[in-house]
Amino acid sequence: MMFRSLLPFILASLGSFIILFATSIVLFEWQTGEVVTDFPSAYEVHILPSPWITRLGDSLDDNNFISLGKIYVSKDGKSCNHKDINIVVNRSENDKTLERLSLNFTEKRSQWLYVWGARLLILSGMYIWWYIIFCEHRSFILAIVSTMIAAVFYLGLTQVLRPFLSRVVPIEYLGMLDCYHGTVTLIAKMGKIHYETIILFLAGIIMQLGALIIMIRQIIGAMGKKKGSKE
Repeated sequence: MMFRSLLPFILASLGSFIILFATSIVLFEWQTGEVVTDFPSAYEVHILPSPWITRLGDSLDDNNFISLGKIYVSKDGKSCNHKDINIVVNRSENDKTLERLSLNFTEKRSQWLYVWGARLLILSGMYIWWYIIFCEHRSFILAIVSTMIAAVFYLGLTQVLRPFLSRVVPIEYLGMLDCYHGTVTLIAKMGKIHYETIILFLAGIIMQLGALIIMIRQIIGAMGKKKGSKE
């Protein structure tokens, strides 16, 4: 019986975990080609070798994303402020469309999904107490123990995920030197699409919906039994 009370919380936790994990792993791999720059000869342009990787929500049109990890410019061994570098990445219309679809989906829905996930976890925690005390008529102690198990399970998941969330930017990409405001133009071509990232993202959403469906069905069933007993 305890497992049935914990099941929605487990599914909601796993769903949130998988969604967050999917946004931290590779979606697209890009091969870079010809590079053109208008920086004077005194400047050095440093470009990360192929393949470049982007995740859900990343875009090669985002100048900050590119200049904080893919390209930096230096002069006399000192790095230029990334805001002084204008970066243009040329790629095919098909590649732009695929990237735009990914970006539009995450921009419009990712924040909503995180808020929804947090609310679902709270609702699942409340469901544990409702199921044990009001549905199964068990003791408060069992509800407290179940809540503690749920909390330990969730904290364990967060610790597992932590290594995948760190995106440390090397200090050279953050350069503070005021430099010539130049442009770097390069060609990129999509080399690989990681479909497993998309599948994981959708699986996380399905798990969260499953948690909600289980709670709704159980509540409706309990209300039906209560109504039938009164009749």
